[in-house]
Amino acid sequence: MPEGISIFMFVVSGIMPFFMFRSIVTQIMNGTQANLALFAYKPVKPIHVFIARTLLEFCIYFVIFITVLFFAGWFFRFNVFPVHLLGVLFCIFLLMCSAFALGICFAIIWHFVESLRALLIYFSILVYWTSGIILPTWLTPRPLLDILYYNPLLHIFELLRFNFFENYPLQDEYSYFYAIFWILLVLFIGLFVYYYNRQALTAAKKE
Repeated sequence: MPEGISIFMFVVSGIMPFFMFRSIVTQIMNGTQANLALFAYKPVKPIHVFIARTLLEFCIYFVIFITVLFFAGWFFRFNVFPVHLLGVLFCIFLLMCSAFALGICFAIIWHFVESLRALLIYFSILVYWTSGIILPTWLTPRPLLDILYYNPLLHIFELLRFNFFENYPLQDEYSYFYAIFWILLVLFIGLFVYYYNRQALTAAKKE
């Protein structure tokens, strides 16, 4: 590990945001069927459930993240203070937005093709291994890293760690704008499809 970066802090700074990302996507997917009774009230729409679940999971995992950092700093004397706090918070915000956008798309797909739910497991594994969460990018072979560069989540996680650690070695020119572009694109697709299927999402599935 580079100087000033412990293995524990490297893992925590990737695992906790990833768990938040995965949980938001999962909770949004389950949101419509788990809250069908709420849709009896006309003011309540599926998008409200999506937003509520996103904010709830964000708050839960943010508190857990802060708690883990507190105990790591208090009891084990790790340096848990980010170098650029606003940059770290912005990256976490981008992860929340990307999970929200993907969650909407997956919720709609799963509603109409329930058998595709199993794909979420493989998607989570794919994100886990291609976003630099566990495997440091400086240990990744260059040909593979050039391919992974197109993954917008890799940009977010690398920029998060770059803002967290003082001597974090970025391997490429990672960009906020690239990640934001993909978030907006996926969000637009998700909201577009949601708009034309919002009534169907409130209907119970036929067994």
